[in-house]
Amino acid sequence: MFNNIIKKFSDITDIHITDIHHRDKKQIPSGTASMLARSIFNLISINNNKNFSNISDIKLASIRLGNVIGKHSITFINNLECIEIKHTVYHRKSFAIGAIRAAKWITNYKTGLFNINNIFANKKID
Repeated sequence: MFNNIIKKFSDITDIHITDIHHRDKKQIPSGTASMLARSIFNLISINNNKNFSNISDIKLASIRLGNVIGKHSITFINNLECIEIKHTVYHRKSFAIGAIRAAKWITNYKTGLFNINNIFANKKID
């Protein structure tokens, strides 16, 4: 998905990632926000966008408040428009469901080192 946005929206001037979590979360930025920044920067580097020469050119903001389980947003901006992608977790159960799906998916492989991108790139698991 990000690759398509970066290719079609090639004149991106700013990228901003926001992560919001509960007040007791110590990790700033969250692991998810850092992973998103690395993934997006790698794609931008491949597509030679001159506005991003360093991963720090992707701005990150972390907010810790209340009992928010998790909310992430990514904003891509150019001089004419903005594309924003958001994901909000309402219950920790979603993490358990994801872990079970990943466990089912990995049983198809005898060996290897995998990450979440491998799972998303493959067919859906029911």
